[in-house]
This record gives sequence, C-alpha cells and structure tokens, in this order.
Amino acid sequence: MLKTNDKEWELKDGVLTIYDGEVFDIEWYHELGYREELSCCKDIIKVVLPEGLKKIPHRIFENDCNLKDINIPNSVGSIDSHAFSGCESLKSITLPDNLKTIDENAFSWTGLKSITIPENVEEIGYLAFTSTGLKSVIIPENVKEIGSGAFSNCQDLSKVIIKNNQLTTIPPSAFGECESLKEITIPESIKCIDSHAFGGCKSLEEITIPESIEWISFKAFYLCKSLKEITIPATAHCRINASAFEDCVNLKKVILGAGVDVVEYDAFKNCKNLKRIDFANDAPIIWHGTFDGVPDDAVIGYMGREINAKDLRELVVNIEKEGRFVTLSEESTFQRLFPRPLFDDFPTVEEQVGYPVKLSEKEIDYFLAKKEKEKKPEKKKAVYRGR
Repeated sequence: MLKTNDKEWELKDGVLTIYDGEVFDIEWYHELGYREELSCCKDIIKVVLPEGLKKIPHRIFENDCNLKDINIPNSVGSIDSHAFSGCESLKSITLPDNLKTIDENAFSWTGLKSITIPENVEEIGYLAFTSTGLKSVIIPENVKEIGSGAFSNCQDLSKVIIKNNQLTTIPPSAFGECESLKEITIPESIKCIDSHAFGGCKSLEEITIPESIEWISFKAFYLCKSLKEITIPATAHCRINASAFEDCVNLKKVILGAGVDVVEYDAFKNCKNLKRIDFANDAPIIWHGTFDGVPDDAVIGYMGREINAKDLRELVVNIEKEGRFVTLSEESTFQRLFPRPLFDDFPTVEEQVGYPVKLSEKEIDYFLAKKEKEKKPEKKKAVYRGR
C-alpha cells in the first residue's frame, strides 16, 4: 500500500487501484511512477479509478505501454490532453455517459480498435484519436467542435458517420491519411471542408456534398485516388480552393452547381481520367491552371456549350494576355499562404498561378468561332493568265 498526501494507492499484480477521487492527488500518480515504490509505470496492466473523480488529468497514463484495461467512473466529465497517449496495449475503453470533453491527443497512438463516443460529448480535441486502430466512428449530435487531425492517420478507419447538426466545419486534416476510409456521412450543417480534411483517403469512393457547403478548402480531397464523381448541389453557394481535388486520378465526372462561382488554380490538377466537368454558373471564375494535367480532350460543359480542356486553357491564357482578368474581393489560397516573395527574384503570384478570369458565353463563342475559322483552309484566289 502506498500513501501520498495521506491518500491511498495500491499496485498489486499489475492492477493499480486509486482509492480517492480528489483530482489533485491523482495528478501525483505520474510522479509516483518513477519512484522506487512503483518501480515503473510499465508494470501497470489495469487501473481502477474511484467514483467522484471529475477528470482524467493531463498526461497521467501517457506511454503506459502495457495498460490494457481501465474503468472510468461516470463522474468524469473531461479527459485531459495526452491522458492515454501512447498506451499501445489499450485496445478498447468504455467512456462514461457524462463525458463532455476529449482533449487534444487524449488517445493518440493508442491501440484502440473501437470507441463509442457518448452523446453528451461536446468537444473532440486536436489529434485526439490520431494514429489509432479505429475501424468506424460515429460522431454524436452534441459535438460542437472537432480539432484538427482528430482522426488522422487511422489506417483501419473505413466508415464515419457525423450525426451532428451543430458542427459547421470539418477541420484541417480531420480524417487525413485514413487510407481505408470508404464511406462518410456529412450533415447538412457543414459549411466548410477545411484543408486536407480528407487528403490521402485513397479508398474514398464517393462522398455527398451537402447543400450547406460554402467552402472546399486547400487540398481538401487531395490524393483521393478512388473518388470517381463529385456533385456540388445546385443550391450551394460554394468556392473551390486551390488543389482541392488535385491528384484524384480516377475522378471521371464533376457537376458544379450554379452557386459555384470560383474554382481556383490546380483545383483539378492531374485528374488524369476526368472525362467531363459541367459548370451551371453563368460566369464562373477560373485560372488557366485550374485544369492542369487533365486530359486535353476532357469536355467542359458551360451554358449549353462544350469546349475541351486544352482549348479552355488556351482561352484563359489569351484573356490573361489581353489584360481582361478580374480582381477578387478575397485573396486566393496561394496569396494567403505565401503573401510575399521569399527572394527578390522569386516569381510573383501571378507568374506562378496566373490571373483569375471570368468565363462568359461571349468569350467562348468568340474563341470557338476563331478556332473553327482557323481549321478551314483559305480558298485560293483565281489567277487570270490571259490567252
């Protein structure tokens, strides 16, 4: 039996039993782990916590690599940062119904295979479940905030359901590098799919974009190699940021609703199997690099007209050269990420990605008519030779 601050702890046969629910005393545990009395935290296989405990403190069981079993009493409302991070033998855990906060890195790099997130949870922190063995996740309705990278690099994660109607953003890298992810349900409350949110999800075959969407951010679906079709609903007012669908090499069909008014440079770069993309907006803004790496014969549908990707790139470059580009009220992604040159001779933003250009029926009709005229051979004038 061990005593700390007149509180009793017991480590017997790999089971650590804590007899008092005062958080202050529980926080001494990690220091005890390096004392001669406990030998090493690696001896602990199971932990029994007392009812009345309000939170699992910061780093308390971090890297306890042999910890396999822990009871968390229903009185616990918060699991603090790194509380179980690195507990690689921890395969499952039952979270209490009263839990409201799962802080940053709380379960990162653990052996977790499954988790049920209680209905009362409101916040899931930065990298909370990164690099775990989770296979499926249901995010309940009361979750108001998910931290960046919360479920990133979960290589076995194949299914995600977001039931929430309060969540407005899927944060940066939330599910990034989840290479087995095939299915995700996104609620109608989502307005922003942030940068790298699904980047590297190589098994993601389909995704339904909600009507509430306003922003698909930088590399949001980068390297989603199994994605075959994307539809942005007709009622969604949405901007597609740079490289949003870059390297989606099996993407074949894209339908952009009337509210999609800006499609930034490299948005569909290296979509090598893209067959068709349709714009419903009557004056979308694009860059000449928006479709770099797309097959030259891919069809761009616009206001009842069709133009191939090669010709569209040429058209945009021509408009740029003639100085008929537009000025956006908001900076492009590149300008936000790199607001000034790194060196004096570093190319400007415009030199690297070009200027934004607004498509119009007039521009396309003029360009197609000119191309058609160039195809027709000039008639040779008859020469009078006399008798």
